[in-house]
Amino acid sequence: MLPPLVILPGHWAEDWIEQLAIEGITSGCGNGNYCPND
Repeated sequence: MLPPLVILPGHWAEDWIEQLAIEGITSGCGNGNYCPND
């Protein structure tokens, strides 16, 4: 299991990003972080 992504609580895309991670579509940019501009 992958470590959870660090997303700002309450961010408008938090639920979407979490679901994409669960489905294996995104995994963030390393160290559990999600870097949408990278």
